[in-house]
Amino acid sequence: MQQLWLPGKTDTKGKQSQALTLADCVLGYPDIASYEKNVPYQGACVGRVAGRIGNGRFSIPIELDPSISTMYKIPRNLKNAHCLHGGLVGLTYRPWEVVEVKSDSVKFSVESPHGDDGFPGTLTVYVTYKLAINDEFGIDLHMDYHATISGGICPINLTNHAYYNLSGHLSGPSAMDRHVVCLQADKMCELEGELFPTGRMMNVGKVPGTDLRKPTALKKSLTMIHPPPFQGFDDFYAFKELPESEPKITVKDPVSGRKLELFTDQLGVQFYSGNFLDPKTDPKGKDGFSYPQHSGLCMEAQGYPDAVNRNNFPKMFIAPGKPYAQKTTYTFSY
Repeated sequence: MQQLWLPGKTDTKGKQSQALTLADCVLGYPDIASYEKNVPYQGACVGRVAGRIGNGRFSIPIELDPSISTMYKIPRNLKNAHCLHGGLVGLTYRPWEVVEVKSDSVKFSVESPHGDDGFPGTLTVYVTYKLAINDEFGIDLHMDYHATISGGICPINLTNHAYYNLSGHLSGPSAMDRHVVCLQADKMCELEGELFPTGRMMNVGKVPGTDLRKPTALKKSLTMIHPPPFQGFDDFYAFKELPESEPKITVKDPVSGRKLELFTDQLGVQFYSGNFLDPKTDPKGKDGFSYPQHSGLCMEAQGYPDAVNRNNFPKMFIAPGKPYAQKTTYTFSY
């Protein structure tokens, strides 16, 4: 996702306007070469497994196939210790094929061959992005995922890694500070070391700044959560059970008037505040802008991190005859 133009009371630079105007509200790059590098995963569909897999290895549970005893080794592309977002290539750095275009949607597909980044089975993924006007005069961005596999059993955990700034992609961290977030989760993953999950869950708020169950300005939490250089959110929240009609996350920018609501069938979200955006190493963004730390907010709807290696975390595997599906919707209003 390279651009997302939304109505509101600020322009792309975050300048306030009395009249309704449009702003591009996702961070991104101006050219293909930058997306081929794309260290921060701007706008990408990530997988086969989003998030972390500990020590770059996993095995298939015996209950899925007693005949498989292989320990699969995959790239340790995070601090040379863990696998992040599917490895060195994953789905992020593969060219996707456009298989269907309609007036309100586009459908993409990609094939990840057996042995790709060490993962077993030939995986085929379809993602459809669809825009719609809903009954509440909001704009729905639907992301529907479907995947099948042949010749193997494999963990799977797909998500989208777009960075949102509701004031406009050029408005920077000062605009993100005033974003107000409400996240419907009582539990979150406990972290250790370099923000790797321990496998234990803890109550939100145990780490100061992490309780977002009531509307909270990001600036207040960003000054409390995690010491530098990791300052900011990079945390997995497990959603409470809610009616389908209730959003799992609500984000508002009081200056632009824009609001984002997240609806998803996923168990939780990796909530990330762009802590590692770095103008020194990242490609230059749209309009010649280099995005500093905390310029955008990712809400990566997905399953639990490192679930494949954690007995107490719900696991997600794809097998022949057992496809994967996910439905996530971002609703924007003003």
